Amino acid sequence: MTTNTLKVCLAVLMLTGTALVQEPRPDRPGLPGQPEARQDLISEYIVVPSVAQEPSTPSELNKIGFLRIRRLSTSNNPAPIDAIVIYQTGFGGGAGLPMELLAQIVEMGALRGKNIEVWSIDYRENNLEDTKGMREAELRRDPRIALQYYYGDDALDENGRFSAIPAASDSLLGGEGATFVPLQQEDVPFLPEWGVTVHNRDVETLLRLVPEEDRSTNVFLMGHSQGGSFIAQFAGHKLLDGKRGYEELAGLIFLDGGPSIGNSEEPSEDDISNLIARREARRDGSQLRFGTFFGATFFGPGNNIMNEIMAMAASFSPTEETIFPLGPGAAGGPLADEFAAKLRLTNRARFGFTIDTDPIPGTFLQTFSFAFLGARAGRLDFTPVPGTENDCAEPGPRGMMPPCVPALSQIDPRQVYDWIDGGPGGAEPSPLNGWTRNASGFTDAFVNPLEEPTKNSTWIQANYIGPSRTNVRPVTINFPVSGPVEIDSGEANAWLWYLNNQYNDELSFVSRFKRTLIDRDDVNLHIDIDKRPINIPVITYVRIIGNPQNPFPNVYDFTAITPTGVGQTPLAFARSPIEAAVNTRLYGHTDLATADNSKGHLTLNREVTPGDNGANVVSTTLVDWIIARTRGQTKVQLPNF
Repeated sequence: MTTNTLKVCLAVLMLTGTALVQEPRPDRPGLPGQPEARQDLISEYIVVPSVAQEPSTPSELNKIGFLRIRRLSTSNNPAPIDAIVIYQTGFGGGAGLPMELLAQIVEMGALRGKNIEVWSIDYRENNLEDTKGMREAELRRDPRIALQYYYGDDALDENGRFSAIPAASDSLLGGEGATFVPLQQEDVPFLPEWGVTVHNRDVETLLRLVPEEDRSTNVFLMGHSQGGSFIAQFAGHKLLDGKRGYEELAGLIFLDGGPSIGNSEEPSEDDISNLIARREARRDGSQLRFGTFFGATFFGPGNNIMNEIMAMAASFSPTEETIFPLGPGAAGGPLADEFAAKLRLTNRARFGFTIDTDPIPGTFLQTFSFAFLGARAGRLDFTPVPGTENDCAEPGPRGMMPPCVPALSQIDPRQVYDWIDGGPGGAEPSPLNGWTRNASGFTDAFVNPLEEPTKNSTWIQANYIGPSRTNVRPVTINFPVSGPVEIDSGEANAWLWYLNNQYNDELSFVSRFKRTLIDRDDVNLHIDIDKRPINIPVITYVRIIGNPQNPFPNVYDFTAITPTGVGQTPLAFARSPIEAAVNTRLYGHTDLATADNSKGHLTLNREVTPGDNGANVVSTTLVDWIIARTRGQTKVQLPNF
């Protein structure tokens, strides 16, 4: 792309599709968490044309969206900004998932007299998601509207329960009477073209909304989980102006995902050939284009649509008995699955099971993957039937009874079990929390501390609440199989419905290497990433025990916050010292992005230590780190979206 063409394209970005429409949100100001602290915040989902105008893609889809969280101003023009944090979610996550943390960052900045905005990056796959049914259900506070819109008349069985577990609900989408048209693999032949370079160009589009002179002094890139892999490679990505990404950033922020420069220098010819072969298989349709990656089949559209509907039910009718069955996969195996299937649960208790690491402490009912990746969001309000407390279907570790896989006799069939929320003053979990299975049997390697840092109620809200305002308008796209389909994609979902297998494949690929240079016109594959020269400040928050090493040879400002404390290079300590008592000991993987911060303001005068329950370790330490690395008195003036 020539310089003149780029200037024209960026001018269009500033002028196209920027009128935001206020949606009526009578129950909240547009963000999850503690509403009384959110009256001066707003969330806007903004979509702009991307500089990556991929030629095989319908023009309506060559766009990138982001969720903008900022303080309200008295005029249409927001006050000048001290810093912008651009945030990338983890594997399968949409822009709406981290709203709680991002709101906290804006709030903590305001307490320090600083105006910080956070932009949560969405994937262009979100442009494929028809979210109209979700918005209508949310505005009318009735999840049945979404059930009808997406599944039609026959989604419920004769007992009024949903006919499938969420992970198997794809087959029910678009049934008789539904409005929603689920896209087929053959509808998206362009999806294999949306690899890391297209996504990098999409994010470059957002970066270029900031005046050039402010980027390297006031813009930070932040990623959680797989998002950490993204920000590392974006920092080494060659931008359209010839610079590398890190040259137009003030710092990198890793949340339990990296940092890593890669374990190998460069890909071999065989590595590249295998990558191309996998891409060609997706192009010709012999491999799936969306919905699974490395066996993660639960990331199909049905699962994630159902997840959002369950979140609405958990919020609007929390104590009603759920109609959504639990699926298999408990860490305790088939007998634990059998126990879970017999539990009658409220809507909010059912949703707690989707993410909590130990819903009944010491019973091995947690879903295996979430035993490692989930949140500590409370526990089920469960008391065994008197006299059955020690009844075990299967002994626990070292023959312990309990903890064990509980016997069915512990369940009162007349009882609909509710949830005890986490966060400050919430659940009082057992010290047996965290017992789970690995390949060799039970282990206590992940035993939880006593505190539960995330509120299930906040996690519920993050999984369904849409933005306050959006500039998205419905578009009709003529797909090869499904024909003309109207799509209204303005809700900024928590999870991607059409997980792009090509992007995930390529991101995994480039993360292995310090430098990746592929310039193949014959297969239209161009990647230029070099992470070796990265030399901007880095902070990382991790759950692993030990002292994470700085992988970047040219980074001298490096901070790591771990379960045992803080490690800082001399330059990092000089700029923003963090007290050694700060740590991540309370936090599961998801907690880093969802933990409660209702006591965050008390960390300003050290009434509470950052990282304690109620004081999210990220939001209570990151803002000072950011402020110390915005150079001079620079204020960013953005266009009036």
